[in-house]
Amino acid sequence: MLTFGAKYNIVAAALLCWFVILLVRQLESDDRPWADPVFHLWVLMGAAAILLPDTIWTPWYTGGLAYIGLRLSLLSAILLCAAVGRVAVKPVETAGLVLSLAIFLSFSYADERRLNHVEQEMSAALATLSPSARVISAIKDSRLYIPALEHVAARLCIGRCFDFADYEPATAQFRLRARPGNAFMLTELSDIDNLEHHQLVFRGAPVPVYRLSYCPGQPKICVDRLSAGQQVVKEDISQNRSLRLMGSSRGPTKTRASVPQLMTSRIGHPAGR
Repeated sequence: MLTFGAKYNIVAAALLCWFVILLVRQLESDDRPWADPVFHLWVLMGAAAILLPDTIWTPWYTGGLAYIGLRLSLLSAILLCAAVGRVAVKPVETAGLVLSLAIFLSFSYADERRLNHVEQEMSAALATLSPSARVISAIKDSRLYIPALEHVAARLCIGRCFDFADYEPATAQFRLRARPGNAFMLTELSDIDNLEHHQLVFRGAPVPVYRLSYCPGQPKICVDRLSAGQQVVKEDISQNRSLRLMGSSRGPTKTRASVPQLMTSRIGHPAGR
């Protein structure tokens, strides 16, 4: 239930209380609840979500298997629904569930609408670039539990550009891997981690690389070309009042982006770690 922000705690708390009540009823009505295989699976999955480490690192890859507890929590919730599915629900509880669902969907609709607006702004900014341009997104929202804006540029770049900070090839977990000095993306996971959580000192690349960021003082997204040695810091939408209003305007907006065409001259070369 904790999808985007802190306001979802209201729905999560209500749902947790309701599940506890149903679980108590199930245990009271069944003389041998431990004989139910679904109950066994739920207990095991819940224990795995709590006890397993959140990230597992292996010697073969530079990237780890992350968000393990977060992913298992969804399976645990599904198995809990199956374990208490035979318990009779009172009409007042059904009404409470409908109310909780309505609150959750209203929260989700508002957040998804705002995120969709940001995605539309990014798509309009990317449309000003030449085909196969290299881009880095410098936009985040610290209020979100899940970094929903982290990989929007990668999806929008399909068929039109390259996400220069895409972390997947650098993990070495796929046949397509990033080698130092390539002209398509960063090769060091430490650089990608710095971009996501701290700041990245751009070392340069064999081709021009552009940054997606918010226009100063305006709720719009612009693109500008990065230069070697420039610091790239994620701009937090929650820290700027004009940016927090994004998604409240009516109709499409225009971007103020104006960038030169891709050039073939070298602007540096990515250095080693």
